[in-house]
Amino acid sequence: MEKAVRPASWFLLYVLVFFYAQHYFAYDYFYAEQFEFFRFSRDYALETICQWGGLASYLSAFLVQFFVIPGVGAAVAAGLFVAVAWEWRCIWKKLASSDALFSFYLLPSLWLLWVGTDFNYYWSCAIGLWIALWLLRLCLSIPSAKWRLLGMAVLFLPGYYALGPWMLLSALGVILAGLCSRHWMFGGLLLWCILGICIFHYAGAVAEGRFLWTLDAYYCPKLAFPAAGWYLVAVCLLNMVLALGLPRGIRMRGMWTWLSPFVQCALLVFICYKGTPQFYSVQNGIAKQLDYYARTGQWQKILDLPGLRADANLMHACYQNLALAELDRLGDDLLHYRQCGSRGLVLPWNRSHASSTLLSDVYYCMGNMALAQEMAFEGMVVSKNGLTPRLLLRLVQTNLIYGYDAVAEKYIRLLEDTWAYASEASHYRQFLHHPERLEADAELGGRKRCMEKTGGVTNDHQVMENLLQIMRSNPSWRPAHQYYGAICLLNKDKEGIANFLEKYGEAPALHPMPQAFQEAVILVHEKEEEVWSNYGVSPEVATRFKAYRQAVLATRNDRNAVRKLQREFGDTYWFYYMFMR
Repeated sequence: MEKAVRPASWFLLYVLVFFYAQHYFAYDYFYAEQFEFFRFSRDYALETICQWGGLASYLSAFLVQFFVIPGVGAAVAAGLFVAVAWEWRCIWKKLASSDALFSFYLLPSLWLLWVGTDFNYYWSCAIGLWIALWLLRLCLSIPSAKWRLLGMAVLFLPGYYALGPWMLLSALGVILAGLCSRHWMFGGLLLWCILGICIFHYAGAVAEGRFLWTLDAYYCPKLAFPAAGWYLVAVCLLNMVLALGLPRGIRMRGMWTWLSPFVQCALLVFICYKGTPQFYSVQNGIAKQLDYYARTGQWQKILDLPGLRADANLMHACYQNLALAELDRLGDDLLHYRQCGSRGLVLPWNRSHASSTLLSDVYYCMGNMALAQEMAFEGMVVSKNGLTPRLLLRLVQTNLIYGYDAVAEKYIRLLEDTWAYASEASHYRQFLHHPERLEADAELGGRKRCMEKTGGVTNDHQVMENLLQIMRSNPSWRPAHQYYGAICLLNKDKEGIANFLEKYGEAPALHPMPQAFQEAVILVHEKEEEVWSNYGVSPEVATRFKAYRQAVLATRNDRNAVRKLQREFGDTYWFYYMFMR
């Protein structure tokens, strides 16, 4: 009966972990996929595997590339959860001949789930731990303590080079087992491990010595492993000590035979309940969700996101306004959504991967190829592995638009070696050495025309000057006109609005005139009603302004005037100009 129940129990555990991971961490897996640039190439395989910790890195990159498919990230995470827990169970059975305290060998897997949500985490950590535990179990299955220690001595150096610092845990497990059995050779294995670390250190196997004996190698090299990760180490050591220290063949007796599983399950649920918000950042989760929607072009989902705080968070506002621009609604719906000023249109660059990627998308939407390309480069410079498929695609696009086909082809070849991006790379290959195809393409051709009258050195402090050049180059490019006008509106730059409308009011990109711009026309020419229609102000907008003016006069002495006006006119530029910061 026990043998029949156990597979069902592990399958049920897998299903529960899958739904838990999919509910909380789905967008973390989509985000992680961008930083493991796996390529089906012999050169890539040799380059990766021949590095210290390279086998774990290669296997993790192979798995993570499939995270682009919804649900696969959670499925892999749940599989690793069960695999690591299973190895700990087997180790417990070897050392203590018992698995009655199953909650202890589930804890490392649980913390592994939480560590996996960090921005800077490498999935080679989970792969490395799993294989290291498998090697430990393999050595512990050897009956003779002498041969067990010799087996680990043989496996340690290649395993340490292939997996990284988790191999120290395997060696420690065998050393502790040898110590408990009072076999003198455990001291020899300890010295051999220390000698191995020194060999790798002085051979220059890694950039910094701390990577050889800490878990920092499984985190962004510029940083140290987070606190949540050291809990993982602590519970792994706890499992080792308990498995060695508990009496062999321990069994629950009396009422504990049925009460213990319930108590342990309740404890695990409580740990999940308290630990998930402790180790998982909701704000980081929202940032990854926004990144995924922008990467996949799901613009309406950005606008509908319940956690969007565009009035208090510049990055949220920038994503929101990018979505409006991509949906061709920035000029119409700018004030239908909460805003936090003009910096919510073009996020200040802080040299991070997130801001670089978002700004590259914003500039690409505007038609500013120079800054779109620069931000793509900057984003790759600060990314974990130096290559991300999304930014490589941006470099393909911008180099094709500039006419640098040889450079674009280099990036296309890299993407064609991938599983998820080969079809997109092949799509852009058709434009190589065929400028007539590029000119006819709706995406690339329109942006190429945005460059006809641009020139000179630029930077992220010259956004308005760049937009003026783009508008002169391509009067039909609506995003540039709408971004320029929206910046003027949110800055309450009345003179800038007047000059913009006077100079570009007749541009094809502003026909029909967006609603927020119509309201700005009335604000600038409030006493010149006869010219409103010349700028494209509709009768509906004109009528609403008159109602607004009457409402302002009627509530002049009312303490709740702003609240009353906001209920009816809070989405107008007139209200924003008068009452909003």
